[in-house]
Amino acid sequence: MSGDISPSLFPAVFHHSLDAVFLTRADGVIEAANQAACDLLGLTEDAICARGRAGIVDPESPELDGMLADQRERDGTSQAELLYVHRDGTRIPVEVSSAAFTDDTGEAWTVVIARDTRERMQAQEFLTRSRLLLETVVNSTEDFIWLVSPEDFAILWHNLACAKSIAGPRASGSLVGLRPQDLYDDPELIDFWHRSYGQALTEGTAHVDYHVAGGPTVLALTLTAIERNGAILGISVFGRDTTEAVQSRLRLVESEARYRTIVDTISEGVVFQAADGTILEVNPAAERIEDRDEHDMLVKDSEDPQWGAVRADGTPFPGEDHPAMVTLRTGEPQRDVVMGIATPRGERRWIMINSAPVFDSNGGAPTAAVTTFRDITEQRLVAEEVRIAAIAFDASQEAMVIADANTTILRVNRAFTELTGYSPDEAVGQSTRLLSSGHQGPAFYRKMWQALTTEHFWQGEIWDRRSNGEVYPCWLRITAVTDDAGTVTHYIATSTDLSDVKAAQQDMLTLTFHDPLTGLPNRRLLLDRLELAVITSANDDRRGALISIDLDAFTMLNETSGHAAGDRLLTTVSERLSAQVGSEGTVARLGSDEFAVLLQRLDPDPDRAVEQAQEAADGFRAAVGRPLAVEGQEYQCRISVGIAMFGQGEPDAGDLLRHADLALTLARREGPDRVQFYNREVEAALED
Repeated sequence: MSGDISPSLFPAVFHHSLDAVFLTRADGVIEAANQAACDLLGLTEDAICARGRAGIVDPESPELDGMLADQRERDGTSQAELLYVHRDGTRIPVEVSSAAFTDDTGEAWTVVIARDTRERMQAQEFLTRSRLLLETVVNSTEDFIWLVSPEDFAILWHNLACAKSIAGPRASGSLVGLRPQDLYDDPELIDFWHRSYGQALTEGTAHVDYHVAGGPTVLALTLTAIERNGAILGISVFGRDTTEAVQSRLRLVESEARYRTIVDTISEGVVFQAADGTILEVNPAAERIEDRDEHDMLVKDSEDPQWGAVRADGTPFPGEDHPAMVTLRTGEPQRDVVMGIATPRGERRWIMINSAPVFDSNGGAPTAAVTTFRDITEQRLVAEEVRIAAIAFDASQEAMVIADANTTILRVNRAFTELTGYSPDEAVGQSTRLLSSGHQGPAFYRKMWQALTTEHFWQGEIWDRRSNGEVYPCWLRITAVTDDAGTVTHYIATSTDLSDVKAAQQDMLTLTFHDPLTGLPNRRLLLDRLELAVITSANDDRRGALISIDLDAFTMLNETSGHAAGDRLLTTVSERLSAQVGSEGTVARLGSDEFAVLLQRLDPDPDRAVEQAQEAADGFRAAVGRPLAVEGQEYQCRISVGIAMFGQGEPDAGDLLRHADLALTLARREGPDRVQFYNREVEAALED
């Protein structure tokens, strides 16, 4: 820092700093603490001083505290992290920087700056008040006057006060005629007088301080060469006891050193401005935050357009509205003003500003302003990212859930409510088990948690339950969020409703394997089941039958009564066949008016199995033959039936289907409402 500025401004920084500041002795005794320190610890300044450093540092931090002491031993400064103890016992993590210095008495002091690291994302309270240190030392004392010879510096005349103040150990009574070497034994003191008198002779005037007899009393002396007509007649000396003033000045210097150490150490930018807005002084933090050197800043004021200042909303920030200028106009402090400034590199930085007025002893208008500010660029970027993330979270088309490490729901988005039916008030605070459908077993969840533990990610299909009890399929993705230590702190889950996908898949499956009119399995699905039935029969002694059914005179009905009547007949036949078979077999539609029935688990005895197949065919003829109304008229349907038996893995599915078709062909040839079993004679008869 440079520039002349009243020491009285530095206490204002001390008291207005949002960082906790302590002034301690080398033994840990705290002599002073600012308001931020009191707020941090929940204690008064007296209480903090009474506790001392050991009383505010958590016992878990003694080694670190010792390390700080070692650092101060080496270079006078230190920086680390400690735990402080609040009045209510709460442990407060703080970032500590300190600087050591020695006052004029040789006593060691340490300035400690502590910042509460729990509140990094929030602006701390800025300096809220200023304190004017003005110590006026006016102590009227008797003046000392004497004259000395310009040749040998012998005293020509003196007053009584002079005799009391400058008389050396050899003097007694009048001092007239005595030279410095006649008054003192100390060569350095004799040399002091000779140099002072000599300076007055060569320069015309000399101003020196004289410590009487090496003690605390100090005389402020003005030595003037008396000249007349070009000749120097002598040297006049006027002196005044300035002991109290010198001591006061030393105290002010000591105080200035303390506060200057604070200003130089503090992480906040500090700017001192004169009443006209001229910048008088800045601290290193201000240079760092604004990316400018001190010289560049000193030639500007708050209204300089190069700052490129904008408000929090991005609109221009006029220089006259700068907090410092408002304070200088009104005498009122300004707090928590957000401003964007342009650096010489063209970057935009955001700062939060506090300003406080400084008054002289007469009050009235402010004579200066102290401005402190903090770089909040990163906080704003983080806040903007959080805001955008929150908007994206709520606007996402996927249902999203944020839960803590215990799977307690902390937040849900709009899509979640639309998908599950649970409002945020109903979901927040509940366990994620709220959505459990019970369709997944323990093994499923063990695999899920194993993946989340090892890979911090899992995805898969799962069945959840809506608030109305409806179970639905969804594709779920879960990400485990960890801290720097790798500990899971949150879970973020996104889910997509698969109901439509499942329905489409089912529709596709239905179209592929089922008849669109009757909903019965088609030839493809029947063949799959037939192959399985034949294979299964090879492993047990059960027999089976494939029954092919053709509707007699269906073509005539279709042509005379229309396709709607034909469709009505086909759906009725499918319903009657299905009701007749039940769950013991498969009914399929193979073509326009052709159906097939697969029967399994018939009697192991071949003859008895044939009887069971015949009974089934007769049942189908009776069920289908019941009259039904078609286009307002009663209609009775007749069927032809062909049966092919299988067992012990023979014949294969293809041959079995061909055998049943051959038997059906022969049944149709022999007349309506006939049943025909396949055998070698059937094939021979058809070849004729």
